[in-house]
Amino acid sequence: MTAHLASDRRALGRYVLGPAIGRGATSVVHRAHDLVTGDDVAVKVVPVELDLAPRVRAEVRAAGRLDHPRIVALRDWGEDRECLYLVWELVEGRSLSELLRAPEPPGADAVVGIGEDVLRALAHAHARGVVHRDVKPANILVGPGGRAQLSDFGVARLSGESGLTMTGGVVGTVAYMSPEQARGEAAGPATDVYAACLVIHEGLTGRNPVSAPSPAETARRAAAGAVPPLQRLRPDLPDALCRAVDAGLRADPATRPSAADLADALGGVQGGVRAARRRGLHALPVLASAAVGAATAAAALAHGSTTLDGAGGVDWGAPGPAVAAMAVAGLAAAWRSRAAALAGVGVATALVVSSAPAAGVLLGLAALAIVLSGWGHGRLVLAAAVGPLLFAIGLGPLAPALAGLLPRWPARLWAAAASVLATLVWQVGAGTDALLAGGPFLGSAVRELEGETSPAVAADRLWQPFADRPEALVQALALVAAALLVPVVMRAAAGGPRVVASAIWLTALGIAVVATAVDAATALGALLPAAAVVMAWAVRPWRTFRRTTPVRTSATLRGPIV
Repeated sequence: MTAHLASDRRALGRYVLGPAIGRGATSVVHRAHDLVTGDDVAVKVVPVELDLAPRVRAEVRAAGRLDHPRIVALRDWGEDRECLYLVWELVEGRSLSELLRAPEPPGADAVVGIGEDVLRALAHAHARGVVHRDVKPANILVGPGGRAQLSDFGVARLSGESGLTMTGGVVGTVAYMSPEQARGEAAGPATDVYAACLVIHEGLTGRNPVSAPSPAETARRAAAGAVPPLQRLRPDLPDALCRAVDAGLRADPATRPSAADLADALGGVQGGVRAARRRGLHALPVLASAAVGAATAAAALAHGSTTLDGAGGVDWGAPGPAVAAMAVAGLAAAWRSRAAALAGVGVATALVVSSAPAAGVLLGLAALAIVLSGWGHGRLVLAAAVGPLLFAIGLGPLAPALAGLLPRWPARLWAAAASVLATLVWQVGAGTDALLAGGPFLGSAVRELEGETSPAVAADRLWQPFADRPEALVQALALVAAALLVPVVMRAAAGGPRVVASAIWLTALGIAVVATAVDAATALGALLPAAAVVMAWAVRPWRTFRRTTPVRTSATLRGPIV
């Protein structure tokens, strides 16, 4: 602290600037001491005369959307008459650029770990509508433990904004540009993936295959995108690693994997403790599948106890058979999710047909259509069961929030629609206190159609609730639309902005649900528990309390920030 106080230069009245720890074409980064919190920070200083305030504000907007351990956190910003200032978390370490030039550069295992960290950071940024556009070793900081953090979003592009431009329309560092970026075309998430894989390629081979003696030749190579296969240069590396890196370096951006998929691929080949952790994360979908399978079996036993009574000579209401059925369903869902979904539809249809033939056939066909429509989504096919389970325990409006967390919109749309349709099928068939949320009591169509063999009669009875309450279909569409809007909430910066965005999302969903419900009070009652869960996620106190220093904002940077 004494060394810091020896300097008389302060930024924004509270940061005592120390020695320079990095320099760029337009800025200098100083180690500094925060007189308010007592922490050491990194302060990026940009002279005002360079007229870079728009870029600084863009960097603030981009960083404000991000909250990830593998991204250097922005703590404060501002300006005075001489300079613009960005105050960042201080990373005790060196840039990857320095490490690659060191006498003993990082080994293959360390490079793969750094690459995975960078891709995780990019996946987070892309999910929030931020494209970095300048991924290179100089912008990757590596701490003493070997963990990497991505920095410098100064030329990042945000969804909904035109982005910054430079002479010739090219933004970024030429030696790490994707072919489309070097040609001056639009830079999207695939551009960052290419640059990250180029960094990994360089770390594993010792040289950047795009870099050339002259800038013109470097630009030509970048636009051509002709990078030699990694295994040709490093035949000793695992095949899976080479395939993953080569996939990220494909010339056509549409064929490159996402940052999240590539991070998973690198995690699969990474050795040691980190690989074990990745395998544990890969097990989460399996565990979730098992939980959905077991919960579905439990719900089926609870609602079908009368139909199942004595089936196969077994007392299904007894604890032993019930637990065994749940365990079998959970294991089947974890092992072969799609087969388990088909088997579940088959068993349920057979049981319903045994008492109500026509209703069983029609409901079974509807359930089969839902499962088959999601066949291409793999394990996600079990998401169709999530809606009925959540509505059964009073958390129905949480279904679109969960569906909205899926990374791609086709999967998001299918999961939301499938869960809502499955809920309608279940409510009409089994009977419920409401058609979706806030409707009147609905009798069980299966019981009312017991012994009925006419498909026309059964179809008329099954459709009757929708004829009586067409607004229920509007409510179903509102729930699906809410799922598609969740990414907008996710892109809001952590803290106050995300809480506000979540509150707006919940308010809009609440208005839609209440407006389409027979009983507004009942509809609100169905919404409030789900709203509590969503707001708890938005506030995220477990993340806030863990911070050693709260993120503070500054009003000294003139002009709009958002």
